[in-house]
Amino acid sequence: MILHFFDRDMRMTGATDEVHALTVSEAKYTCDALIGAEPYHAYGHDDGFVGLQTIHNTFELYRIQTVSEQTDTQRVTVYAESLGYDLSFAPFIHDKRPQNMTAAAALGILLAGTGWQVGQTPATEAASTNWYDISPLEALKDLASVWGVRYGFRVVLSGREIAARYVDLFDNIPAWRGKRYRLSKDISIAKRNGDNRNLATALYGRGKGEPSGDGYGRRINFADVVWSKAAGDPADKPAGQDYVVDEEAEALYGRRYALLTDPQCEDPQQLLRDTWDALQARSRPALAMTLTVVDLERMGYPHEAARVGDGCLVIVDEWGLETLATVVEIERDYVSPAGTKVTFGQINEGIAARVAAGSGTWDRAGAINASGTISSDRLTGALDVAVTKLLAAQSHFTTDDTGAFLWTADNGQSALRITGAGVQIADHKVGDQWAWTTAITGMGVVATALTTGVLDADRVQITGMIVNPDYPGTFWDLSTGEASFNYLSSKMAYNLLKLWIGKGGGGEYGVILTTDDKVRLSIEPSWGTPEEPITPSSDHVDIFGPDQYTHIRLGHKDSNKGLLEIGVGGDDTGGYRGTFAASISPGEIWMLCDDSQGNSNEIAVTGSGISTEKDITAAGISIQALERRVAALEGK
Repeated sequence: MILHFFDRDMRMTGATDEVHALTVSEAKYTCDALIGAEPYHAYGHDDGFVGLQTIHNTFELYRIQTVSEQTDTQRVTVYAESLGYDLSFAPFIHDKRPQNMTAAAALGILLAGTGWQVGQTPATEAASTNWYDISPLEALKDLASVWGVRYGFRVVLSGREIAARYVDLFDNIPAWRGKRYRLSKDISIAKRNGDNRNLATALYGRGKGEPSGDGYGRRINFADVVWSKAAGDPADKPAGQDYVVDEEAEALYGRRYALLTDPQCEDPQQLLRDTWDALQARSRPALAMTLTVVDLERMGYPHEAARVGDGCLVIVDEWGLETLATVVEIERDYVSPAGTKVTFGQINEGIAARVAAGSGTWDRAGAINASGTISSDRLTGALDVAVTKLLAAQSHFTTDDTGAFLWTADNGQSALRITGAGVQIADHKVGDQWAWTTAITGMGVVATALTTGVLDADRVQITGMIVNPDYPGTFWDLSTGEASFNYLSSKMAYNLLKLWIGKGGGGEYGVILTTDDKVRLSIEPSWGTPEEPITPSSDHVDIFGPDQYTHIRLGHKDSNKGLLEIGVGGDDTGGYRGTFAASISPGEIWMLCDDSQGNSNEIAVTGSGISTEKDITAAGISIQALERRVAALEGK
């Protein structure tokens, strides 16, 4: 993880990867970081900023608020808040009245003169509000409430400078990506908290105050509005009653009154509708869940993505819990993916209904398991997401010009086509044509990708070569059996580590390990055939230098040389011309010194003494005694 430092003028001063901890709260717009003291002192500023590239493919800037450092740890703890919090200190809005306009248009009024620009925005219905003597940040919070959106902050870099600042708006309707959190899959710790303090089963509604002289008097209510379930209304509310009751919640929890005040609402009909909607959020005990999860998206699984505002399925078998809930907070750990915390709030009834409607599909999945074809409980992660997306998706059915059945998703992003020859599936278009990347026919399945948990098969037949395009030296040739596992350093132009299994390096080897193409460790079967099996006594391990004649050989007995053999130099004849060679075996040390002219001296050291082909001359040695030992060694 790279953390960038900026001075008080928001100019980048440097960056570091010495980041020991980094957590970003995506709902509170805050950042907590633990940084090495050395890079912080080199680049950081206590009154400056830190920035990072987020998983959302945006660059976000955070103003440093507090800094803590201890000399014994050599680390600095930094707490920072989004640059967007600066909108609290921008010039106040004294009197702005966005009326009957979209959220994007209202945001433009709000940001005027702040240095921020309107970023991406969703399509919204027209709405109205009033801003009196409040900061732009408080107005932004009001905008989010009135138009039912969420907001976020990002910046654009140009070199070391901040080129632009944007406020983005997002739909606050829970998005359904098919994400499932499950204990034993990606949940490590699950915590739930029940809260009945705001529980209400009956809610009064009060709107804008009625004009009274120079000011406003009593607030409007909906006492004169009549609702009837028989007429299609969600509840019965007789004339004269200035509150609305959720009868189902009342049967469970009794009558509990509360008050909703909307100072901007002037329409009693709308006030009743808003009061009923608010009652639905309060008529059940509040259940908050915080999960410590493995952030699978950051580990390379984009289908496991979750965002604030998403609806996700949470399964905790130990609690007997399987519920659809809305993500209200993500504390994303950018250093340790297993440290991410996800907090859930309200249940999404709409998605829950879709899953309930698809219960027959779940039953059929169980039948498939019983039939012995494939066990669905073996498949986790990507398959869970895919199944859930299928259950939650709404589709449109047509036939094309050929008479084939065609289903298209309501978002226009995927399609399924059934013909007499088989099934085609597409997840995107090329131009205005579907890209049919997956096909199921009587001949088999053709797909650009296959994701599964456990694959059961009597025989798996794979031909060709398995390669890693990021590491050209890494491959597995399934035709010849040769495999190479090659790590290519990003900082050096040559191979640091290479492993062959099978044929490699110009010879026939069992296993070859090279480092920088200069030192090689090989485990080589010697002269063995199927009719003459290789025995442990004929196997050896070679550690080679720049050529195969400079080596250390372990465990191979050849020409009465044994367990440890050292050779320096040699030629392709197999001889030791211009070499030093040594061999250590039980009861013997053997050495050979051979110069480039062919003069050699062979020395043997045993328990009986030393034998040598050449004369020995040294001060302090009795030649006569040595000759007697040599004679004894040679059996004379």
